[in-house]
Amino acid sequence: MLSLNHKVVKELVDLKLVGKDFDHIVRYLDSRYCRKLTEVEAQIILGSRIQGQDESIQDNAADVQKLVYTAFPSASESQTLFYFTNGIRNIHVKRDLLKSRLDSIWDAVEAASRAQSVEDSLGDDGRANICAMTRTNQSPESQKIQILENKIEPFNQELSELRIRN
Repeated sequence: MLSLNHKVVKELVDLKLVGKDFDHIVRYLDSRYCRKLTEVEAQIILGSRIQGQDESIQDNAADVQKLVYTAFPSASESQTLFYFTNGIRNIHVKRDLLKSRLDSIWDAVEAASRAQSVEDSLGDDGRANICAMTRTNQSPESQKIQILENKIEPFNQELSELRIRN
């Protein structure tokens, strides 16, 4: 409270909010002083929204969900899934999500978290397979499969976008 502007403190006192808990005061200040995004602003942000470098998958999903509901108030779950998947930073995690048939954003969060755990367990050179504990590398065939999967990734993403629009 000490860092608040004296007018804000007076307003809190006048509204008898001083005795309330911290969360109640924060919600009040947010609703009073924070500008809400318009639908168009939220749509613009969604169009270029990518998971932050240090942002967790869960935080990313919550932010995307909030933006989708602001941008498109009657949005379907598939629209939310599209924007969430499109904004995943790790291309391998994104590929795994695009291959999956998921029903909700929170199913996608679970799948993305599992895929991210696998990615995190891989070696720095990216060539270790899921059995990273045994320090084995991918076979030449597996490497070829990986290269081909990376090449078809843009087509899978475009197909996913077309399915959502349809």
